[in-house]
Amino acid sequence: MPVNVIEFMAIAHDIAGQLDGRDSALQRELADVENLKAEIEAERNLLRGVAERLNTYQAKVGIDYFCPRCWIEDADESRMRPIPSTGREDSFRCESCSWDVTL
Repeated sequence: MPVNVIEFMAIAHDIAGQLDGRDSALQRELADVENLKAEIEAERNLLRGVAERLNTYQAKVGIDYFCPRCWIEDADESRMRPIPSTGREDSFRCESCSWDVTL
């Protein structure tokens, strides 16, 4: 049986088409990885400032208490509002992150 060059060319085109599709998929994956890398780097940059934020945290300014979680994690000055509590404890809720604390 004679070898048909046209059939080999068709197979070569199929292989090239599959690889081209794989390249597109890899390009999308690479873009996702680069986005994830940027998010991780941004979080690491935020974490580098934790010690400094701890040193500059002011729990109370005037009559307002400020959320330690928002300040340490995000450098956000968020007020803590008193909420009803039972017993002798004082309870507060952050206006931004809704974190509750009882002291």
